[in-house]
This record gives sequence, C-alpha cells and structure tokens, in this order.
Amino acid sequence: TVLPTKCTPGSPVTIQTDRTVATGITLSEPRTLWKLLGGQAGSFLDVYGGEWDFNGLTATLKTRLGSDRGVEIRYGKNMTALEQDATIEATYAGVYPYWYDEESGTVVILPEKYVNVSGSLVSGRVLLLDLSGDFDDAPTVAQLRTRAEQYIAANSVGSAKTSWKVSFQSLEEENRALESVMLGDTLKVKYSALGVDATSRVVKVEFDGLKERYKTVTIGRVKQNLAAIIVGNNQETQEKIDASAKSAYERAVDAATESIRNGAGTFRLIYNGDNLQEIVSLDNADIALAESVWRWNNGGFGHSADGYNGTYTLALLPDGSINAAVITTGTLNANIIRAGILQDALGLNSWNLDTGAFTITNGSINITTASETYDVIRLVNDTWVNSLSPLELKTFNTNTKYAFRIQAGGIFGYSDYVDGTGGNIRTRMYPGSIRLHDSNGKQKVYLADTGTIQLYDSNGDLRIVENALSAGGMISVYSGASGSPVAMANMQAQTYGGVVSVKNPSGQDRAGLNVTSNDSGAIYANNSDGYNVVTMRGNSGFTLTHWTDSTGYGIAQIWENSYGAVLKLGDLSGNDRVRAEVSSSGNGDLSLYASNNVKRTGISALNIYQYNASGTQTMRLDGTNGRIYPLGSSDYIHDFITEEGTSGRWWYRKWNSGMCELFGSVAAASRTFSAWGTSYVSAKTAAVAYPFTFKSRPREFYAMFGTNSVWLQKAAANTTTQSAEYEGVRAVSGSASFGIDLYVWGELA
Repeated sequence: TVLPTKCTPGSPVTIQTDRTVATGITLSEPRTLWKLLGGQAGSFLDVYGGEWDFNGLTATLKTRLGSDRGVEIRYGKNMTALEQDATIEATYAGVYPYWYDEESGTVVILPEKYVNVSGSLVSGRVLLLDLSGDFDDAPTVAQLRTRAEQYIAANSVGSAKTSWKVSFQSLEEENRALESVMLGDTLKVKYSALGVDATSRVVKVEFDGLKERYKTVTIGRVKQNLAAIIVGNNQETQEKIDASAKSAYERAVDAATESIRNGAGTFRLIYNGDNLQEIVSLDNADIALAESVWRWNNGGFGHSADGYNGTYTLALLPDGSINAAVITTGTLNANIIRAGILQDALGLNSWNLDTGAFTITNGSINITTASETYDVIRLVNDTWVNSLSPLELKTFNTNTKYAFRIQAGGIFGYSDYVDGTGGNIRTRMYPGSIRLHDSNGKQKVYLADTGTIQLYDSNGDLRIVENALSAGGMISVYSGASGSPVAMANMQAQTYGGVVSVKNPSGQDRAGLNVTSNDSGAIYANNSDGYNVVTMRGNSGFTLTHWTDSTGYGIAQIWENSYGAVLKLGDLSGNDRVRAEVSSSGNGDLSLYASNNVKRTGISALNIYQYNASGTQTMRLDGTNGRIYPLGSSDYIHDFITEEGTSGRWWYRKWNSGMCELFGSVAAASRTFSAWGTSYVSAKTAAVAYPFTFKSRPREFYAMFGTNSVWLQKAAANTTTQSAEYEGVRAVSGSASFGIDLYVWGELA
C-alpha cells in the first residue's frame, strides 16, 4: 500500500499479496512501477517469485494462479481442434557454468568445461551460465557443478518447449466445469493421434462474451510477445515498437538489409574443364556440409536451404519467371496479376478471384450472380425513404439527411438533403464526368471521359492529374498549389516512346525512365544535387552504371556490346577494382586491382596470374598443362609438398611426385656391451614401423647422438614397412645409453 504513494505522480494502483516473505527490496536507481513489478533484477518477481494477478487497478502477487479443477478435454468427446507448437530455440546439449569476480579478476570454471544435458534433443549447443551472483565468494568446483546440475533440472534445458492451443465445444455435462476455468488452472488434454496426454496450466483463455462460451484455451508455453519483451528488455522493446510502426515493405527492407550486411560465407567458382560453369555462395567451406546455398549458372539464380543438391524454393529462371514463397514489394507494376485470393494482412477483407466472392468484414459486400430481378426499390429500414418517378429516383435518410437523386441530367449525392428542397451536393455524376466535393462544397476529385483524373487537397489545390488520352497519356503529381504546377512525378507516353520521371519540390529530376520508339530504354536516378548516380540503358547493348557524383566516375558498371559483356567495379576516384569481360569468342578475363589501380590477380583464357604490390607478376598457373610458374619465371615448379605432419615418433613430408621423407629417432637406454672380437657390441635396437608403406625399400640414413664413445652399425636392413635394426660398438665393456637419428627417403606405394 505504501509503494504507489511513492510514485511521481502518485499511482492509483493497489498492490497486495498472499505471500509471507520478509525479504526487502532496495532501489539503487529510479524505476517505473511496471519494471519494479517484474522482468528485471531486483523486481518483485525476482526477489519474491510467484505470479501476478491483475484485476483493474489491483495487482496481487500470488504464490500461483489457478488450481486443478479436474477439467479434461478429450478427442472424440468435446475437442474440436488442437494445435501443438514445439520449439528448440532454448534447448541446449550442455551448460557451461562460471563464476567471475570483476574486482580481483578471479574466474572459476569446471575442469571438463561444461556439464552434459542427458537426453538432449540437440547437439553442439552449449549455454553459457553466469553464476557470479549465486555465490558471494569464489565457489569450489563441486559447488559450481552442483549449481549447474540444479539449473538443468529446474529449467529442462535439454527438452523442447511445447504448448497446445485447444478449441472445444462445451458439452452440457462439462459446461459447469469449463465455465470455472481460470488463468493458471491445470487442465488435462488427451489426443492419441498426436500422442498428446498432457497435464499443463492454462496460459491464455479466449471467451465469446456474446455467446457466453469458451472459444479456445491455450495451455503450456506462450510465445514471447511485445508485453513480455517490455518486461524483459526495455531497449529491445523500443526497437520493436519502432519496427512495428513501419510498413510491411519497410520491415522487409530492414530484414533484407540486416541479412545481407551480416551474410558471411564462402564464395566459390565452379569450373567445367576450363570454363567457369557457375558461381556458388555457401554457409560452410565444405560444399557437402553446406545448408544455405546460393547458385548462379545458365539455368538460373536461386537459393536452397537444404544443401547444394537440395530444393531451390527461391529462383530466377531464364524464361523470366520468379519462384518465391513470399514476395514483398513497395510498388508492383504488371499487365496481368493472376491470383487465387487477394487478402489483407489481418485476413479481414478478401477477393476470391476463383469464385468471384468479394468480402469486406463488418458491413461486408459480396458480389455474386443475382438470383432475382427486382423492378422496384424495396424499403429495408423505416428510416430510409425511397421514391421513384418517371424522371427521377430519390433515396434519402430521414434522420441524417443523406440522399441520392438519379435523373436524366445525372446522379447527385447530398449531405443535408431535404425532400423537395435539395441540399449540399457531395457527389455529381454527369454524362462523361464524375465530381466529388467535401462538406464545404470544394471539389476534391474530377473524372472525365477524356481520360482526365484530377485530385485536390483540403485547400482546393490541384495535387494529382492523369491524362490518359492527352499527349499519349500522362500522370503528374504536384507539390505546390494548382497555380504552381511543379510536377513531383509524371508518366507519359509520347510518339517516341514512354517517359516516367520523379522530381523534388524544386522541379529537379530525381529518377526517370525513358523508352524510345526503337525499344531502346534508359533508367536513371539523380542525387540531391541533381547529379546522375545510377543509369541503366538498353540501346546498343545493355549498360548499368552507378556514378559517384558529377565527375562521372562509375563505381559499378555492367554493359553488353559487340564483343561480349563487361562487369566493372571501381572506387570513388574512378580506379578499377574488379573487371570481368567475356568476348564474342567465349574467352573470359577477370582482373582484380589494388587501391593504387595496380593489378593484383588476373584470370585470362586458361591462365591465372598473381602480382605483387608493385605490379610485378609473381605466379602464373597454366590451365593447359596444369603447371605453376613462380616469380614470372619460364621454369615451372616440378614438385611440391602436398602434406606434412607427425605420426608416432615420425615427422613426415609427402611430395606431389609420390616421394616421401621421414624424420625420426630411436633411444637405446643403458645398453650392456658384450665382447665382440677385440671390441664390444650392444644388443640390437628394435625395428620401428614406418607410418606409410613404400613401393620399394627406401633409403635410410642414420646418425648417432647422446655419447661420443659409441659408433653404430646396421644389424638388419630396413624393409618397405619398417626401419633397420642397429647395434652399438665401442672399445670397452660396460653399459652406455645412446640414440639414433633416422632419415628415410623413398616412393610411397
């Protein structure tokens, strides 16, 4: 009761609870009352737990809402529909707990790093769990592991989060129980076809107040909505509120921009022999493991979400067709639109082009084939009066004075019609024209059979004019009064083709489209200074150019001419960065340049060239014979290393020619030397297996290390799979330790 009085200004909300917890709440900074109730650290829900019950201006913190009233919804009994929703967005295969003290920099983690979640539905996903607030002092490893295991058990992080939306028909015997269902109550739902035999709590109830019966009951988990986001993250909420104010097209543009800006992946060129066959973008460097794949080849340009050889649900094909699940556009221009159902975003209004049904919700209009023909006007409501004379039809409302008059001179609509005296005309339809007026009698819309449409603003100034039959057809949008016809946008068809232009309030061009009589076309866009920044042309080939400013530097250009096609990307100074050309003979050339316009990489016909910072050629790959020529030399690389690494005690290096080098060592610890003629010899070392099999017995070289009083000799020769055996020889008896370095060279089998 005290908390609302501390609000500025005072709050009419009453806060109460059925819980008896003595823990206090400390506020270190100002907060809104809504945030203090829940959703943030230090809030009521965070400190005390429980569930809020909001009833008008009364907020009650309860231990839990609802109870188990024994209500059951069963398939075949009272269930009419069931939707099951399962998500693994918060499902993990392991939990990585840690404790961190910012002041001392101390970090406590588990030796095994993370705790596995037994029976998890996913693999590879690990939740990073900050337990710094659970312990005042650094916990032991055992305490950290126990707390992580408790978190796993309490939050079911390895399971999918499932909810059900249930629709049912209340049976007479069930109605009394169902009428008592409240939020938080426990319900039983059984549907054997989906394997659903669940007991869960009611999280949402939809009740038809007019028919006094339940429509749907949602149990289980509710997806996060805007209200939940407001409680959880105020900054993210503001971003989503801003996004919700945007149009569907603007939101789609934002989503596409974010996706493309952050679209990291692997870019690959795929060849068929010496010819570039297609361009591929992958989300995994291994094409066999990639899931999100873009492919561009002569068959089309498309995307697959299930791998390189998957199904391409988004595609642009050579015949001009586009396949897509959803297409979002700001403006759609088309000769013919073929569709089954045209429908608004909420599904309230629709036009079924297959059946011809046209529906507007709340006062719907259905256009169908008439089943009856009437030759009189029927009285539908006693507030409407209808009269028919040989020269005039009048229909008017006796209360609001709205009326229509149909006569030989035209059709008139009034806002304050008085029978026999007329009134203020709002609509006039004469032979060949229609005029609409506002309540002050100002003309707002004018339509004429000459093809002219005129629209006016609230001041009576002309804003939009369409002349369908004048000068070949023209549409203009004006920025000033009707006396200042500065066209902001116009479309016109003239003897030499068609023109579309967009201007600013000062009359400067911003965008334009020109199509001439010979089917040559041009599309251009200007910046705020009136400089052309984007140009697309269709005459004498095709050209697409992105200009930087009035200097005419094209930073992106695509054109087609007599010798083939060219793609060029430059910088703001007009220097080349990327240039690709395809000649009429089919030969292609691709060049990449540095910031100083020096070529760094070149691909021409069957050769690939690499240059250093000074523009000197450092490497050439000859595609005809597959040879590599380094540093601009005429002599190619004859052999090169294909693999190197370690295996057991060996370090190895494999060559492209099939040869292999091995480096290894053998230690002979405390060997006893026995008499051998006038010298003394040690026991033989054991042969060491090679990591690979050689085609023939390789050359093996050895050297002794560890002592200078022993020299070595081979006791048994090496083979294709193992090293030789060695024994030490010295002049005196006794024992000594020594080592053997081995180098092996040969051709692999």
